[in-house]
Amino acid sequence: MPTILDEIQLNPSERPRYTRYELAKLVQERRKELNLSLEEASSKYGVDVSFWQSIENASRTFNVKVYKLIGAFLNMSKDEMLAKEVDDMTSLSFRTSDEKHPEIQEAVQFANFIFDEMVMQEKIATK
Repeated sequence: MPTILDEIQLNPSERPRYTRYELAKLVQERRKELNLSLEEASSKYGVDVSFWQSIENASRTFNVKVYKLIGAFLNMSKDEMLAKEVDDMTSLSFRTSDEKHPEIQEAVQFANFIFDEMVMQEKIATK
C-alpha cells in the first residue's frame, strides 16, 4: 500500500524532514509532556487506544487520517510534516556536469543514493 511519502517527488539531494518514526516519537513525547495517558489522548481525538498506540509505535502506515491526527495533536501543518530537507549542492566539489565522462556521472549518482540511504537509516535508528 503506497503511503503519502511515496507520492512526494524527491531529487537526489532531498529527503523527507520527518520519517514516520520521528513523527511517532514526537507524538509520544508530546503526549507525555501533556501528562496524558494513551486512553486520554485517544479519547480526546476520537480513536481507539490501539489506533493511537500504533501511531506511537509507528507500526501502521501513515495515511491521510493519521497525518491529520498527528498534525492536530502536534499543531503542525501538512506542509511542515511533509517538508523536505535539501542538501547544499553548491559546496560539493566532486559534482560535475561534464557529459564527456558518463562514468563520473554514474559514480556521483551512486554516491548520492548511498548518502541518502545512510541519512534515512540514521533517521530511522534515532527512533
